[in-house]
Amino acid sequence: MKFLHTADWHLGYRQYGMNVREADFMKPLDEIADIAKREQVGVVVVAGDMFDNARPPASAVQAAREFGRRMAEAGILVLSIDGNHDLSGGKWARLCGFTPLEQDTADGTPMINVSGTWFAGIDFCRTQQLVEKLTSLKERGCDLHGGVLVLHMEIAEMTAYSTALSLRDLEPYLDAINAGYVALGHIHNPVSTSTEAGRIYRYPGSTEMNDISELGPKSVDVVTVQSGSRYTYETLTLNTRRFEVVDIDSAEGIDEKLSPMLRDAETFWLVKVNLSAPGKPISRVEDALKDRLYRILPYGNRTIEEQVERRNVVVGLKDAIGKFFGPDTDEAALISRIIDTPEQAKAIMDEYVNNKETKQDGQA
Repeated sequence: MKFLHTADWHLGYRQYGMNVREADFMKPLDEIADIAKREQVGVVVVAGDMFDNARPPASAVQAAREFGRRMAEAGILVLSIDGNHDLSGGKWARLCGFTPLEQDTADGTPMINVSGTWFAGIDFCRTQQLVEKLTSLKERGCDLHGGVLVLHMEIAEMTAYSTALSLRDLEPYLDAINAGYVALGHIHNPVSTSTEAGRIYRYPGSTEMNDISELGPKSVDVVTVQSGSRYTYETLTLNTRRFEVVDIDSAEGIDEKLSPMLRDAETFWLVKVNLSAPGKPISRVEDALKDRLYRILPYGNRTIEEQVERRNVVVGLKDAIGKFFGPDTDEAALISRIIDTPEQAKAIMDEYVNNKETKQDGQA
């Protein structure tokens, strides 16, 4: 049998406060439904964060309900768990026609069998609670026979979170319930790993770009369950909005680097600009991209760590200036402005001097 593994839809997220971005997060559902029907899967697994919060807008709920209706008409079961964004005890899943996995089935066991493959799942929870719930599954006779466990969590070896649960800690609990494939949600870029015994851990990634760090294409996985509880998966790319990163190191390069976007007037692009041109001509970039959604990094291609370090230095310097001159003095305000926009230092100084002279003339 085959199942479709997806996660992190974040329906209802009105990114950048724009209606068009809210619609973008709902759009992949039509394509996912088409893929599920075309690939003739028996199950769609939604590994958490179906909605962006536990009180989603009506439009988001309607989009999910329409997806559930299409899957029901095609005879495809939708199994889901709650993520950290949409914890509701399975309430929204049931409303949309999905089957929440963290519940007892009619025979009292927390598992569902579809065409010979067992599925179980645990809603998002803290590490200690997860360990307790995994232990409870074993105590209640849960044996997946090499089937699928659905989780919404961070795994240390697969993410940047060093405090997350490690595979070494997790493996004994999954051995105990005999899980063969771990369908994960929570991390928005696709990533996978496997153990020597052949157990697969897989994040399919989110279905729309939640953050500018998610530069890769968005996708879902079609997983094939083979004999002997062996799994293979195919990653299918979704048609999401274009997102571009542009490096501009000279004023002359602004039009050249941005010209592909400017020529395509019909497309609403998402653009991140790394601007390191002398003088940082931000106004020219803003004028060129006035009909696009963009983000400018005026200090060039600095890493996040470098940007944080610079920000901390600036904050510390401003605090020291405030203590020396007094936080509400003209001198403190002057130096802070120069620190923020050093390329405008002369103009700021001229303005300061003119204001001082005007005040002195008025007093005379």
